[in-house]
Amino acid sequence: MIDTTTLWIIVSLVWAILFYLILGAAFIPYLGDKKKKVNILFTLFIIFFFKKIFDFIIFIDGSLSWMLTLNTVIEICLYLFLVYFLFENWEKTNTKISVLLITLGIISIIIGAIKDNEFFSIIDSIVGVIFSGIVGIFLLDYFVGGFKFTFRIKNRKFIYVLIGIVILISSFFVFMPTTDKAMTNELVIYNWDDYFGPTTISDFEEEFGINVTLYSHEDESMAYLDAVESYGKYDLIILSDTLIKKGISEDNLEIINKKNIPNYRFISDSSLDKSSDIGNQYSIPYLWGTTGLLLNTKYLPDEDSWGIFWNKKYQNKTAILASSIDAIPVVSKYIGIGVLPLNEANLKKAFSFLELQKINIRGALPMSDIIDLMVSEEIWAAEAFSGDVLVAIEGYPDLEYIIPYEGGVIWLDNFAIMKGAKNKAAAETFINYILRPEVSANITNYQSYATSNKAAEKYISPDILNNSAIYLDEASLRRVSYASEVEQPEEIVKLQDKLWEELYG
Repeated sequence: MIDTTTLWIIVSLVWAILFYLILGAAFIPYLGDKKKKVNILFTLFIIFFFKKIFDFIIFIDGSLSWMLTLNTVIEICLYLFLVYFLFENWEKTNTKISVLLITLGIISIIIGAIKDNEFFSIIDSIVGVIFSGIVGIFLLDYFVGGFKFTFRIKNRKFIYVLIGIVILISSFFVFMPTTDKAMTNELVIYNWDDYFGPTTISDFEEEFGINVTLYSHEDESMAYLDAVESYGKYDLIILSDTLIKKGISEDNLEIINKKNIPNYRFISDSSLDKSSDIGNQYSIPYLWGTTGLLLNTKYLPDEDSWGIFWNKKYQNKTAILASSIDAIPVVSKYIGIGVLPLNEANLKKAFSFLELQKINIRGALPMSDIIDLMVSEEIWAAEAFSGDVLVAIEGYPDLEYIIPYEGGVIWLDNFAIMKGAKNKAAAETFINYILRPEVSANITNYQSYATSNKAAEKYISPDILNNSAIYLDEASLRRVSYASEVEQPEEIVKLQDKLWEELYG
């Protein structure tokens, strides 16, 4: 099976050889004596050769901004050569086709400079197709001479000046900073505490010269509210798929320009196009994991149910996670209504169980507190995130992470850019950096969370790849559910938030 990179190389080289040979065959006969033809042909070959090398390197890692700039300069030089040839051989060319070629090329340059959403990407692709088609017609006209529609231009100097002005203006658009492309040297990130690799931030800062300010939290629901209320304070935030859906519905997230994230192609198909963000316009998958049950088997050797939180034998010896996003799916699984309540009757039933649970547990706590209390044996069971506990319980053989028989929750964390972000381009550069396979693998090797980056797997420790608590086996996958894939009615979501606030404040 041919991988994407190999296929790209084959298609690119075939296209380049055919297109540039035909282009050369059309142009070379009009370039004067034999020595001049050879020199021009050799120069074109060198330019085209290096352009394809740069195209390939950018395809592999689009974060190399200097190479993107150099590639743009080469494209402009090639385009200027085409313009030069057309005017030097004006009487031998089809005038209308020549003018159309120049116009479409300028439009393509301008659109390529200002596009920052899917609409302009589509327009740019259409212009590119038309431009290629006209080049084909232009070459056919040389060989066949079947196109006779021309018009006479009396003042060729006027045309030279006019085209020169348009080229200067279009070049200004290429290099003019825009809201989407302007790169700053600052980036503000809001993330879970210790949720990158140990050197992820410092390595990024050193390579790109961007100063990163990192804020951390232990409750993503509160973090999201903070980010919304602190408009413009944070650029990049890591949110679960459930909060991505909320952020989109409330218009608090920016559309991400995936043209600035070529490493997006490394993401596994299974992590893309979730119902929380079909098309991934607002979110880029990062890490995924499960919410399950952490047990101390010394005290609880035979437990495998969420029901432990209601068992009076273990009063004050258990704990749940502090967020409603995590707690409600657990009680819903336990009482058999699916992963989330979808009507008022089931919602009230779920909260009646949460009220009974509250008086029996130690509390609704941050993940770090849960780990400390489990390690010290002050509590014997807790709701927990897979990756955090698998790192924390190393050296504690009595601690075990399981998916209870009623089932657990699978979730996907994503990068998102907050509305009002001051450093959007820097945020997209950071996302692209994280999606380098080696960088993603280093994070997974440190975090023990599964990565959404398929290409990173060859760099991940076999102990992690083969751990069925991290990369779930088929049996475990059948017992977990995405809460974000369930569409709760808006009135149920509002009532759920209200009841949770009344219960836990």
